[in-house]
Amino acid sequence: MRLPQSRRNRDGECVRDTTHVSRKSQQGMGMTEQEDRVTREREEIAARVARFKATQEKFEREREEFFVTTLEKAKRTSRTSRPPFWS
Repeated sequence: MRLPQSRRNRDGECVRDTTHVSRKSQQGMGMTEQEDRVTREREEIAARVARFKATQEKFEREREEFFVTTLEKAKRTSRTSRPPFWS
């Protein structure tokens, strides 16, 4: 369900639509169940994104470490008494 755009009235309060009764008068100052659910869903999404980002950073660190160790092993191998390929 798409809600209409909110706009400010003379008193500075946001009003959804003049044909609807304002939520402020219906619910008081607390959040409705739907607003609570949406807030929880957004928090869950933010937590998932943070976990995903942390996992991607971990993979990047592991790739970098693998690259460095592989390069070091290759350099050590080339320094040994092994003759060059083109000899």
